[in-house]
Amino acid sequence: MKRRVILLVAIVPMLLLTTLVASAKSTLDKAWCEEYFSWWWKYDGNLEFVPSYVTPSNPGYELKSGKRVKQGYINFTRKSNGVDTSVIGGRKWTREASDKKSNAVYSVSATATDSLNIFTNKTHFWWNWVYFS
Repeated sequence: MKRRVILLVAIVPMLLLTTLVASAKSTLDKAWCEEYFSWWWKYDGNLEFVPSYVTPSNPGYELKSGKRVKQGYINFTRKSNGVDTSVIGGRKWTREASDKKSNAVYSVSATATDSLNIFTNKTHFWWNWVYFS
């Protein structure tokens, strides 16, 4: 009986802490692209941020440390006559956050299909951030 109580006292806080860390990580500012094959190569691009989150030192995703994100965009491009040309009709922007203390998640996503011409350049995923001043 004593072992069970000790085990519960030790395990329950660890489970709670693990759940809190997992939920906190899911709201960090990030941009990512997944490549997969579905009749041809496809790319799903995503970007999301939480305005109240202050980016830490070396946050990745080309974020500036110590800033709060206000808006972001993604784009897929392919070279055409030496120029990067959007294959999704231009940049896809998130809504602009009006309050830097907001805990809302702002996001945008888009899907692109690679060129059927195997000799052309591949599709590239781009993203960028706008910060509160």
